[in-house]
Amino acid sequence: MRNSTRLLIAVVLGCSTPAAAWAGPLEDAQAAYDRGDYAETIRILHAAAVQGDSDAQYLLGSMYGFGKGVTQDYAEGLRWLRLSAGQGNGEAEFALGASYETGRGVAVDNAEALRWYRLAAGHGVKNAADAVARLTNGN
Repeated sequence: MRNSTRLLIAVVLGCSTPAAAWAGPLEDAQAAYDRGDYAETIRILHAAAVQGDSDAQYLLGSMYGFGKGVTQDYAEGLRWLRLSAGQGNGEAEFALGASYETGRGVAVDNAEALRWYRLAAGHGVKNAADAVARLTNGN
């Protein structure tokens, strides 16, 4: 992922990404998120997501999946994650792998989880290679 979503990802997904200076809609979404205005965060992310921004699609999918600022809706979250992953967003690929591994919004399917984790690993996503090894070795 392009280091454009430092705190949103850290808070929404419980992971950390390096902080970076970024501008535009994601910066506005971050500012809204920081002040606790999740409705505005969703509005900004949605506007960018429908324009095809893969980072916004990923974050919007994550917020739906975790019920942050919206009613939790796995189907809607997965829809946005798939759009983002379809553009090669490694974080979205990893999130889809985790969804299939845990059965969050989909039936548990380790083969599908492994497919998504491998794609994420190919995009350099931290922990994706570990997930591939875990599923490959059955641990």
